Amino acid sequence: MRAILLLVILFISGCAAIEHKQTGETVYFQPATSLTLSAPSAELLGNQWQKRMYVTRGGSSKTLLSQLAIDDNGKVNLAVMTAVGIPVLTLTFDQVNGIQAKEFVDLAGLNPQYILADIQLVHWSATQLQAHLQGAKINEYLSPRGQVREVLDEERVIMTITYEQNAVVLKNELRDYEIRFEEVIP
Repeated sequence: MRAILLLVILFISGCAAIEHKQTGETVYFQPATSLTLSAPSAELLGNQWQKRMYVTRGGSSKTLLSQLAIDDNGKVNLAVMTAVGIPVLTLTFDQVNGIQAKEFVDLAGLNPQYILADIQLVHWSATQLQAHLQGAKINEYLSPRGQVREVLDEERVIMTITYEQNAVVLKNELRDYEIRFEEVIP
């Protein structure tokens, strides 16, 4: 009976999915600060990550599961689901087709470009990011918690990514959210 209920929920979710295709590949963090989305470097090709995500925003927190894969041709594939396996979002990106995303639940206007920008800020090299950033710079240093990557505009830190031993924590100061990524070990 549970299996039938889950299949019905997945079917209904699939029927109600919202699809996005975007080819404007510049993400604006604020009017004078942006990131032009770019293909992954050769070192990232063929990699995949499975993460448990703890997303905190405005005092509320959600736990999600994600699988991110970059194929040998540089196509980025992301699937996000609830902790119980209900699909939330699928997203693909490549330089030819841009971003294609499908929302299975309403993400309250969350733009798939921002999701992809967060992925790139976490996984792409600082050198590659700096070449695609406008109005900001990347600063990296070692702290007692681990390696830290900051995105700074002329006045302040707008984003911090901390690479801890067992997690990566992304804090977006402009949009007031934090995502803690923890490896899912099968």
